[in-house]
Amino acid sequence: MHRTEPCRETDALVLLCTSLSGGIGRVVCNLAEALATQGVRIVVVVGKESAEYELPRHPLVAYHVLRTTHATFGVIAFAVLLLRVRPRAVLADMPRTAQLAWRACALLGNRIAAIACLHNTYSLTVRQLSRAKQRARMRVLRLYPRRAAAIVGVSRGVADDFADLIGIPHDAVRAIPNPAVPLGLDRLAAECLAPDDPLLARPYVLALGRLTEQKGFDVLIDAYGRLGGDDSPDLVILGEGPERASLEACARAHGLEQRVHLPGARGNPFPYIARARLLVLASRWEGFANVLVEAMALGVPVVATDCPNGPREILEGGRHGPLVPVGDAPALARAIEQVLARPANGDSLRARAAVYRADRVAREYLELARTLA
Repeated sequence: MHRTEPCRETDALVLLCTSLSGGIGRVVCNLAEALATQGVRIVVVVGKESAEYELPRHPLVAYHVLRTTHATFGVIAFAVLLLRVRPRAVLADMPRTAQLAWRACALLGNRIAAIACLHNTYSLTVRQLSRAKQRARMRVLRLYPRRAAAIVGVSRGVADDFADLIGIPHDAVRAIPNPAVPLGLDRLAAECLAPDDPLLARPYVLALGRLTEQKGFDVLIDAYGRLGGDDSPDLVILGEGPERASLEACARAHGLEQRVHLPGARGNPFPYIARARLLVLASRWEGFANVLVEAMALGVPVVATDCPNGPREILEGGRHGPLVPVGDAPALARAIEQVLARPANGDSLRARAAVYRADRVAREYLELARTLA
């Protein structure tokens, strides 16, 4: 039986992020609520007041907006905040905030641990930058082992990729998964939808994420067009982003404008996930792939690309759902048809997803913070 040392008065953590949006925003909210429920004081510090998600309403969770999260100009303000909160550690979500965290902690004599969290496969994200920006980003990333008290990747693949990128041993980067299964998931999934919601009209296959090249929705639409028969479920892609126009054009080019739906983002996507016949992750790359775990936690079958990084670990090499090559529309179509015909057992999926429950992940972060204090 797992035992956790009781929380003490000194147990406080600061979660530093640029904004509460996207997958990282949801992770921060899940982690904040789970830590607070275990008696830990949490201060969520952001650089932008606008948020995609509502912060958990818990008496131990506070919210603070910095004027800037710039690694130089925000140091004094953040150090003053840390003096007031006196946390065990700061968890920073990306290179910009990691720099801010370790500089502010250094200003205070390094009595507070700065933990750098890796949410992306950096070898791929760095490759997307211009030459000048690549050099600048690599200079920052190579400072992590010396400046951060700990480096945490959200999957083992992300952790190993980062270690290889900057040339450090793999065991120098710890892997702690995302808290992808929030507290109260069943309650969120049971939220009533409007009776006239068009997504209730027909069965559907669901994809979820920001409408960008990374998510591979163009390949998914191509794959969907290859499914046999007019009785196939519709395809619903929940999310918003810069690729909307091109994805709509892609659906029209395949003659699928009546079967492919892009209704925008939803603050609470869980009722839509729970009602799906199948969830598909078609990404070209990921850091973790929260949506796979969210679907599995609700007993919904999944199909995923074998992209770096996350899906292979979550699905245990394809044990809990098919893994297909990135960008292979025919293979993706075959996997979708296979799972629609023979869906995985819901109880088995829920059992696997339990590994990623927010309360379990929160304990891992708290125990790490205590070892660094």
